[in-house]
Amino acid sequence: MVKYITYKEKKYPIRVSFFAISNFEDETKRKVSEIDDSISLLVPLFWYSFLQGHKVQGKEVEFKRDDMIDILDECYYEFLELIPEFLPKDNGKKGKK
Repeated sequence: MVKYITYKEKKYPIRVSFFAISNFEDETKRKVSEIDDSISLLVPLFWYSFLQGHKVQGKEVEFKRDDMIDILDECYYEFLELIPEFLPKDNGKKGKK
């Protein structure tokens, strides 16, 4: 699954995937669930999700990692809203056998 964020009136693919989450955790030494602790943790997750979205769509990445803060500044809420769409749903089964 790929979703899109809008930056400067152009759509860019995003995919919060195993690749994105594992690279995020390797880099930050934190779990995705800890993003609430520090807003700056969104930058690496966004970067790896941005890379993976482009790879899956066969598109070249036209930005550098340093650009992610500016892009997030414009599409912050859009990205926050789509993250849960990629994560598994608990459906009340957590902790049940």
